[in-house]
Amino acid sequence: MIRKSLFVAVFLLVLYDCFLIAEKKIWRSEQYQYQGNIIKADRYIYSQAMPRAVIIGTSLSDRIVLDSIPGIYNLAMPGMSILDGCEVLLKREKLPEVVFIETNLFFKKENEGFVQSVNSPVRQFFKKNILAMRDENQPVGLIRHLIKGNAKKTIVYPAVPPNVFRELLQSQEKQFENPDSALIDRSLVRLKHYIQIMHEHKSRVCFFEMPVNENLKSLPQAVIVRTKIKESFPGVAFIPPPDIKFETMDGVHLGNSEASLYTHYLKTHIDTIINGR
Repeated sequence: MIRKSLFVAVFLLVLYDCFLIAEKKIWRSEQYQYQGNIIKADRYIYSQAMPRAVIIGTSLSDRIVLDSIPGIYNLAMPGMSILDGCEVLLKREKLPEVVFIETNLFFKKENEGFVQSVNSPVRQFFKKNILAMRDENQPVGLIRHLIKGNAKKTIVYPAVPPNVFRELLQSQEKQFENPDSALIDRSLVRLKHYIQIMHEHKSRVCFFEMPVNENLKSLPQAVIVRTKIKESFPGVAFIPPPDIKFETMDGVHLGNSEASLYTHYLKTHIDTIINGR
């Protein structure tokens, strides 16, 4: 009985894998944020194509509207650190031509569980060779995708009530006024290590700073991060935020219209850096 059940399970797995190979579609199947990050990492690691450039960042740069920037893969992952993104980036033997790294929260601690998952040889083997083992191809997510249809989904960030926004901004101000200097220094050492590897693979690196609320721009955390990045990497290009006022949802995250505005600004710099125009 057990042998028969095992045979049926293997048969169904092979059949489902053949279906995925034949379809050659990318399913929008993430069911929650963490799984979405796993899927984003898998699509970069196991894709046959290599993007010309990759963006590494946190939930701040996850708001960048990539539809208007072709040839760029966004590895910015909500709830994660740029160190997590660097781990994912280096899983491929060949690296992109240019790597754009968000600086705002570069010191955020990495997610150890996520890193272990990405670096697991067993998981790598199965995900590389069996499409059905990848999170994006889970039957539940695929069925959910088929039910909702093929229309492209645009994430709409709802407006935040003024009283809630004030509380969120005050919380951000407290964090920005009391930066963890030791954590920033430790993270800087890790970042130097990753960037050295990128340079060894002939990748160019460019930092960029996401716009935040005006009240936060000159507080200690923002100033220290900006200063240390520029001092530690004097030869690395840096894209500062545009010198205009941006509205945010909580002090640091851009809404839809503001994200589109910043994307247009960033695209101009990306074109210049990648194509020299």
